[in-house]
Amino acid sequence: MKRAKTSKIQRVMTRGNVTVKIYRRERPYYDGKRMLWQVSDYSNGSRRLREFADHGHAMAEAERIARGLATGEAIAAGIRNSEAASYGPSC
Repeated sequence: MKRAKTSKIQRVMTRGNVTVKIYRRERPYYDGKRMLWQVSDYSNGSRRLREFADHGHAMAEAERIARGLATGEAIAAGIRNSEAASYGPSC
């Protein structure tokens, strides 16, 4: 059986004592291969990989997660955009 290639750490975002790793992955796509960027997110206590098609968006998300965890805002770092909308001003 052929094993999938392991992804290598492409970039590391560090804020304070918090490190968020960004991985580059190649996934099969209907017309070849597609590059994806995965950000490791430990804000909820367990590892969760978030995928992005754009490297800039992956870097921005890693920055947001690292900043939230470094300042102690674990709940804010683990919240999704759809959930954040419900916490907005109610006026």
